[in-house]
Amino acid sequence: MFIDGNWAPYFSELARLTLEAAKDHDKVVLSHFTPENCMRDHVMQKLIEGGVSEDRITLIQLTIDPKVKFRGL
Repeated sequence: MFIDGNWAPYFSELARLTLEAAKDHDKVVLSHFTPENCMRDHVMQKLIEGGVSEDRITLIQLTIDPKVKFRGL
């Protein structure tokens, strides 16, 4: 999907847009797919750097058993 770090600008933009939305709304939901934890951590760090306190961020991580996933393919 993303090649050697080329993912950072995309996830930085997601965080920027989320911060922008938060200027006009009390609650903002960002739903996205991150194939690797470092990408999720990058978004979280950008939100924190943008002024969101950690206690205002809720992370819900959905996972699936690979055997179940591949059974559906």
